Amino acid sequence: MIIGEFCGELDSAVAPWLRSRRHTLSEAFGSLHMDELTPHLVRAWMRSRLRERQPGTVNRELSVLRGILAVAVQHGRIPSNPCDGVKSAPEHNMRLRYLRDDEEERLLAALEEPLRSFVVFLLHTGCRLSEATGLRWDEIDAAGPTAMLMRTKTKVARHIPLNRAAWAAVEKHPPNGPVVFSRLPAYLHRKWRAALRRAGIEDLRFHDLRHTFATRLAAKGCDVFLLRDLLGHASLASTSRYAHVATARKVAAVRMLEEI
Repeated sequence: MIIGEFCGELDSAVAPWLRSRRHTLSEAFGSLHMDELTPHLVRAWMRSRLRERQPGTVNRELSVLRGILAVAVQHGRIPSNPCDGVKSAPEHNMRLRYLRDDEEERLLAALEEPLRSFVVFLLHTGCRLSEATGLRWDEIDAAGPTAMLMRTKTKVARHIPLNRAAWAAVEKHPPNGPVVFSRLPAYLHRKWRAALRRAGIEDLRFHDLRHTFATRLAAKGCDVFLLRDLLGHASLASTSRYAHVATARKVAAVRMLEEI
């Protein structure tokens, strides 16, 4: 069977994670028969793709392709998954785009509820997008107020305090089922991009709101160990990227020696 035809047969349970990368993968492999795809061809595609896109993007596409082929194996269309022996591209992950104060003002003005309060929540908690969208009411403690993130990237639950802005954002989402932010629009990323265009802001992702949270805390002198805990990083190496924003405080500290 042609790979492109098989993609069209995938049921609705698979479609959501397939749809975002389907066009790219169909262009690359759609005309191939499933038994013609080999690890060598996948690696060659990755090398070509890496000349056009960032490693993280290519790795996400590889993950989708691996998932499609895993379903094909389950359905008996191919004996094994050609992607199993293909390694992901190294990700340096050095991007550090954060929201400037003037950009934040324009962005919040361009956003409508319920997306506006959701963005405020991200800015004041540093949550990953998946952590915030999966947050449940039974994980919220109004007495704190605090939230216990149970579905994290590191698979380790994380306790986060909610400041006044974050709690006010939560209160704008009255309970409507078990999930806190259940009223978010279905086409979340499309609404986000439209708001960015209205605000005149370029090259900003949801994940950059997490960078903004961390950068602002680092600039205020937040201890790197505390910042690591708030962000839920598995190691200090990931958190250390924010150290440079505290340069002015470091200079001031060293100059204190001149007064002795």
